[in-house]
Amino acid sequence: MPKRTRLALGGAAVLVVFLGWLQFGHPHYPDRVYRIGWGNSPPFQVRRPDGTPTGLAVDLIRTAAQRRGIRLQWVYWNNSSDSALLNGKTDLWPIIAITPDRLKVFHISQPFLDAEYCLLVRPESPYTKWQDLAHAPIGTTSSNIDTWHLRNHLPDAPRVVQPVRRLVMDDLCQGRSEAAFMDSFTAVATLLEKRDSCANQVLRWIGAPEIRSQFGIGATFAAAPVADALRDEMAAISAEGKLASILGQWGYMSQQLESIEVLIDARRRARQLAGAAVLFAVLFVIAMWQTIRILRERDRTHQAETALRDTEQKLRLMANNMKEMVLAYDMDRHLLFANPAVETLTGYPIAELSKADFVNWIHPEDQARMLPYWDSLFQGASYQDEEYRLITRDGRVKWASATWGPILDPAGTQIGVQGSERDITERKLADEALRVSEHRFRGLLEHVQLVAAIFDISGNYVFVNDYALEVLGWTRDHVIGHHCTEFITEDLRASTLSLIQTLQQTGEPAHWLAEVPLIASNGKVRLLQVNNVTLRDASGKLAGVASLGADLTEHRALQAQLLQSQKLESLGTLAGGVAHDFNNLLTVINGYSDLVLNALSTDDSVRPKINQIRSAGERAAELTQQLLAFSRRQIAKPRPFNLNRMLQDSGVMFRALLGEEIELVERLGDSLGQVVADPGQMHQVLMNLLTNARDAMPGGGKLIVETGNIVSRRPELPPGHYVRLAVTDHGVGMNEETRSRIFEPFFTTKGPGKGTGLGLSTVYGIVKQSGGWIFVRTAPGQGTTFEILLPRVDTAADVPSLDESEASQSHGETILVVEDQPQVLAMVTAMLESLEYRVLSACDGPAAIAIAETYPAPIHVLLTDVVLPGINGKQTAERIQALRPQISVVFTSGYSQDVIAHRGVLDSHVSYLAKPYSLHDLAGILRKSLT
Repeated sequence: MPKRTRLALGGAAVLVVFLGWLQFGHPHYPDRVYRIGWGNSPPFQVRRPDGTPTGLAVDLIRTAAQRRGIRLQWVYWNNSSDSALLNGKTDLWPIIAITPDRLKVFHISQPFLDAEYCLLVRPESPYTKWQDLAHAPIGTTSSNIDTWHLRNHLPDAPRVVQPVRRLVMDDLCQGRSEAAFMDSFTAVATLLEKRDSCANQVLRWIGAPEIRSQFGIGATFAAAPVADALRDEMAAISAEGKLASILGQWGYMSQQLESIEVLIDARRRARQLAGAAVLFAVLFVIAMWQTIRILRERDRTHQAETALRDTEQKLRLMANNMKEMVLAYDMDRHLLFANPAVETLTGYPIAELSKADFVNWIHPEDQARMLPYWDSLFQGASYQDEEYRLITRDGRVKWASATWGPILDPAGTQIGVQGSERDITERKLADEALRVSEHRFRGLLEHVQLVAAIFDISGNYVFVNDYALEVLGWTRDHVIGHHCTEFITEDLRASTLSLIQTLQQTGEPAHWLAEVPLIASNGKVRLLQVNNVTLRDASGKLAGVASLGADLTEHRALQAQLLQSQKLESLGTLAGGVAHDFNNLLTVINGYSDLVLNALSTDDSVRPKINQIRSAGERAAELTQQLLAFSRRQIAKPRPFNLNRMLQDSGVMFRALLGEEIELVERLGDSLGQVVADPGQMHQVLMNLLTNARDAMPGGGKLIVETGNIVSRRPELPPGHYVRLAVTDHGVGMNEETRSRIFEPFFTTKGPGKGTGLGLSTVYGIVKQSGGWIFVRTAPGQGTTFEILLPRVDTAADVPSLDESEASQSHGETILVVEDQPQVLAMVTAMLESLEYRVLSACDGPAAIAIAETYPAPIHVLLTDVVLPGINGKQTAERIQALRPQISVVFTSGYSQDVIAHRGVLDSHVSYLAKPYSLHDLAGILRKSLT
């Protein structure tokens, strides 16, 4: 087979397809030999003289397979590539055009080559555009893709189909067809060949840029991974800058530059021989010999010039259709060749460039970098894809990517330089816009007061902002490159890994919200509410996940405290309601017990039994007081006092309560401020806390009571000055579940009969009623600290308390009793009659008002329940006082006076008798109202 002229590939067009993809680890295929078909289709597939394959596509595939460890067996196939794959004769095909029909029946990799089509016509042909050939006979090979394009774009044109390209060209040059249809790469290779039928014709090129094909690696579906692996390896070769060395032998400049080398070398030898002839003209024989040499060299020069013109014509036909500018200079830096794209890119006409030795269009800011490159070219150097700015003839700035190298003669001597440059201005502007956008995006993420992070598709962090590092306490080196599961709690690691695997396989979900517990550098857990969104690259391939979240740790803690407070408040409301109803029952029980005791003689045998009933009623009343203490509805008598003084006065009692096995340590603060609370209730608080601490240390230990003045900075407390009371034991401690329930009424960890579960709930109610706060720090085996904070007051007036009068008999006064509970009404009537009062009774407000309107004699005291059906006790009293201004009013209720006042029913200065009350209490409040 004759030696073929190497094909111009338009290197930049191929490199653009490869750039941007870099592979880091590849599987190998050592246990299988894959059959790959090939045919004679220059310049992609060419048969060497020894029958083995070569060519642009073959060399690329062979190099990629060697790098990947894929073993190939090259199988020559003289039929279509489709039949080779569909019949199972081969596993792969090195280059095959991509069409929708083909993709249905076998696999084609991502494209690695893009080509437009053209038509070659005879020089005298009247056709100028490809559309003009709509009805003309067109020659083409039997290639599926060529006939497919002709059928789609020129359906009415008669097709002259031949099995090989040589016969297609014979039909054209001998007039059997009007045009030859093929892709531009094949057309250039055809023009560079010498064929007898077309040897004396200069064919004309008609471009068809609208007709294009993309080419990939064909494969059976079973061998699809191998085809994709070879295609990926091509990208790796390009990224490493090794593509040019593989494709160099198929470069489109080779034939032209070889012809230039022949011409320059021939002319140099001719000048040398001419000089020798003048120098040695005296020697005839030598002169004749030199003359023959000169004639011979002139013949060679003529042949070189002829070959140069022929090749130059064909290469100009090719180069003139390229978008990249192509240039060649000799060693004197004179322009040898330039295609029309030079003027498009630089604005300089070719004629102007030919007259000038060197036109420096390099931007001033890039000249210091690029001019040394230019000088080095003439010293044998080369460079690829060097990007720089140029200034066009009219002053515009463009970006260009340049690839240059030396021109060598057959002896390896440099005789010039050649290069190509393409316009990359749009890409550079897009890159700059992207860079600015990324800078703004990164700046936003760096400065937003939210946790921002990005991790790749494997789950490794690639970005984290300063706020996230501040929240978690980690350094950037501890986070970047580490897997996200290293920073989440162990219970979520398996589900997170499963989510990442799903993302890798399906790309879903594209967006999700989650609350993620992250482990800070101090070992504590921070709860983040995170908005996650997947990121994709320019090709749409999944690249990673971006997360933007808010720290909810403090919010959730406050929310938990609020829920606990609301729960305790609800329990308090329930307890207060139970206590109110229970107080009505106790009023009846204790009242009748008093009446019976007053009626019995001291030696009556029944009296001890009634005393037991009365004692049980008093204990029940104390229980209701504890419930009311939890609900903050018991009767309190607050006044300013000093906690240190109370502790000092009660020290002996406290030590007796704790026993000898527990050491009581008092650390009382100096100049302790006063608090406003009921001293008796605060004494009860301390008693309950000390009892709890004693029970938590069954083997004895140290118990510490501390007081002090503080300025609280807790977020849940109003700012201000507080008095701190803390009780710390070194006992068994509590777990979180127990700690969260200790203030609930009737909750206890003690055994049956060892605790009512009201001790700490009473403490909670008294502290809250006193305007204070209580906090608990505990852990299993590490003891417990109860910390109480009460508002500090430096001066305060004593809170008035109710003075009791000694019980005495009446003087016949009339009492109007209003009570909606019949049992209580009957009991109160009986108690008043035992005190010798005249009693008028009513079951509700309207009945009492009616009595006040019609009763002819004076009514001295109105004793009314506060909570009544219809109109309440306050409204009833106001209506009766309007009728009888001199009447005194005493209110009674199962709720405390503070609660009634808080509800706006009564003010805090009226006469008030809380249920359950005794006969003695009733006599005292009435005597006070009558005096």
